[in-house]
Amino acid sequence: MAAGDWSPTTFLRFERSLSTSTRVAKVVTDAGDAYLKGLGNPEGPHALACEMVGTQLAHLFGLPTLDSAILQVNADEDEIPLYGGGKVTSGSAYCTREEPGHAWGGDAEELKLLENPQDIVRLVVFDTWVRNRDRHHPDYKIRPVYC
Repeated sequence: MAAGDWSPTTFLRFERSLSTSTRVAKVVTDAGDAYLKGLGNPEGPHALACEMVGTQLAHLFGLPTLDSAILQVNADEDEIPLYGGGKVTSGSAYCTREEPGHAWGGDAEELKLLENPQDIVRLVVFDTWVRNRDRHHPDYKIRPVYC
């Protein structure tokens, strides 16, 4: 997927589910800790394809991307609960390698710690171009667009 040689092949252990639109699961693979977006999530299988295509486009656009891979899940053996109920179903899952860091808390002082501030403009342009559903949800009652 993205640049790098990270290539997990086996799901080892579930750690926790997150309250995101695709109910991402923090898991451990044979290649280390990862975030898994699996089939059976409320956004549907197209969300996984969009994630993969979007990551590849971002990489081609010159943006740094996280290492990612496709991992096969066997729901009979790999129990991965989804946040709020249900489980990841069998099939392909999109995994991203965990990287150290934290979410921005909104404090302007934190922006001074950015490693790649030169990428912010390209990220905004790219996000707008691909209509990232995090900011362009089709149901504006759920996530309105502020432009």
